Amino acid sequence: MVNVLTPHRSSGSRTATPPPRLSPREDLLTVAFTGWLILGLFVDGWAHNNDKPETFFTPWHGLFYSGFIATALWMWSRYQRHGRAPVGYGLGMVGVLGFGVGGVADMVWHMIFGVEATWRPCSARRTCSSSPARS
Repeated sequence: MVNVLTPHRSSGSRTATPPPRLSPREDLLTVAFTGWLILGLFVDGWAHNNDKPETFFTPWHGLFYSGFIATALWMWSRYQRHGRAPVGYGLGMVGVLGFGVGGVADMVWHMIFGVEATWRPCSARRTCSSSPARS
């Protein structure tokens, strides 16, 4: 298993290879995908504040989680292309993993209980893990 936060060492070499840098175009695409995710977050918040249906499979959850999936797939493709996390993306990748776990837990919570509660462990995990993804 490759650790995305430690320097990459080439086989047989004692010097660390610097992490790859993404192009401005790739960084702009990262901003676009995370913008989609943040837009979905605001729309989902609006739905919660305006007494919209409280199930997992709603248009606002769809926008929110499709933005997350697009962002996660984009970041994973950059990891695959370069063989490691590009400069500035390591902590974001950790956040994507934690957010994904929280998203699955949120879906299970909604399927079991159906409605929002004042506090849910899955939402807390998603909120905490999204902080590194936004950095």
